[in-house]
Amino acid sequence: MLSTSVAKWNTAVDYKWRLAIPSELLSRVGKNVMISEKDDGCIQIYPLRANRTPSLFVHEVKSGGRVLIPRSLRESTSFFFGRKVTVVAKQNGAIELHPRK
Repeated sequence: MLSTSVAKWNTAVDYKWRLAIPSELLSRVGKNVMISEKDDGCIQIYPLRANRTPSLFVHEVKSGGRVLIPRSLRESTSFFFGRKVTVVAKQNGAIELHPRK
């Protein structure tokens, strides 16, 4: 089943490589998230749930809804044009980062 987008926000990752998750999405992701890179190079952030196997990139959502992008994922195609990204909320609860010019 294909996961379609629910909403989009244009934003940027700050100079410390932190993404401020849009306030409308904070209740969806919770306090801990998993961060991974999809096969197409986009970054995917999704809630840490008991039924998912933890990966290397489990992060706490800090005050202000900020989450740190792991160093090993900073070269993904999500940051092809720099740190400006479009945050896409998916129906499956995931958040994706896509490059923005």
